[in-house]
Amino acid sequence: MLMMVSLALACSDEATKGNANADAAFPKLLEKAKAGDATAQMQVGGMYQTGDGVPVNLAESYMWLIVAKNNGMGSGVDPGLQLLETSGQLSAQQIQAAKSKAQKAFPPKSAPPK
Repeated sequence: MLMMVSLALACSDEATKGNANADAAFPKLLEKAKAGDATAQMQVGGMYQTGDGVPVNLAESYMWLIVAKNNGMGSGVDPGLQLLETSGQLSAQQIQAAKSKAQKAFPPKSAPPK
């Protein structure tokens, strides 16, 4: 439940208000997410989880939430990840595949040299 509230708040900007605009907003957010925008990555993960503007795809949701976490969203995405991990809706194999896909598509940013 916490994840749904968090994602609803995260997706409440003008680009995603109301389901009528979600279909139009998703491609724009996906483009930003692919370009490395961590907030957009979290929003795309939430949209895949809830089916807002795109068909529900929990494996894609998990992958985008991992990417967002690796790109600086930190613990803000943990409730969503935990929900997907413990709900039984994704198998261990699906979770591992999503983690691998996230790692290959968007390697975690390394810390800047000191």
